[in-house]
Amino acid sequence: MPPVPVIGRMAALGVLTLLTACGAESPSSGVPGQTAGSSTTASSSTISQGGNLPNACTLLTAAEVQSFVSGTVGPAQGSASDCKFAQQGSGKAVDVTVMGPASRDQFTSEMQQFSGKSVSGVGDVAFLAQANSFVAFLKGSTEVQVQYSTSLIGADVTGLETLAMDAAGRV
Repeated sequence: MPPVPVIGRMAALGVLTLLTACGAESPSSGVPGQTAGSSTTASSSTISQGGNLPNACTLLTAAEVQSFVSGTVGPAQGSASDCKFAQQGSGKAVDVTVMGPASRDQFTSEMQQFSGKSVSGVGDVAFLAQANSFVAFLKGSTEVQVQYSTSLIGADVTGLETLAMDAAGRV
């Protein structure tokens, strides 16, 4: 099967994000084998999903996201390809999405369409799309997007880049 064009994957990401955001809350964390209140560790970070892609819920920890949003963050909610860390009692959340495979040229072209600014030290190549509140990086042929649910201002930019760096270290 030929690789899915990056623009098609970004459209799918938007649909996944909307579906995740509209989903009902349940006692389960949404992560296979994990119940609400338990934590996911980076030791189970890979899944078999059309290849050997990392599990989105293991790329960040609740503690890392909690430090970024300056508030209590519940357990990871979502799936192996799209996982959300939400601050309790607010609309703030960090969403981690894993996609692949992508070539460096495809990825760079897509990020230029988002007016992405190059970020160093995150994966093989990374971009900050400040207007869209995300940092996306490519490590090997795996694309990961770390998105904040609200506008990025001031220290949020550096904080989101740090979260992306943490995630890249687990891919």
